[in-house]
Amino acid sequence: MRLKSYRAMYGTRECSATPSVEPGWPSAGQTHRYFRVALTKDPGFGPTDFPNIAREQLTFLDEEPPPPVIPYRM
Repeated sequence: MRLKSYRAMYGTRECSATPSVEPGWPSAGQTHRYFRVALTKDPGFGPTDFPNIAREQLTFLDEEPPPPVIPYRM
C-alpha cells in the first residue's frame, strides 16, 4: 500500500505531509490523525523532518484534503 502525501503548511513553512502509520489500528494503521512532515525548503538550521505531527497543527493546501480521521473501534 502506498501512502499519499499532501502539500501543507506547518506554521509558516511549506511542507509535505504523509499520514503516520499507527500499529494496531484498522485501515493498515492509517488514521489520518498524525502526519510525518518534511519541510519543502531547508531553513539552513535545525531538523527538516518531523514525525507524528497532529492534524490540527497543519493547514492543507491541496484541493483534495486528506480524508477525515478514522475513529478507533474495538
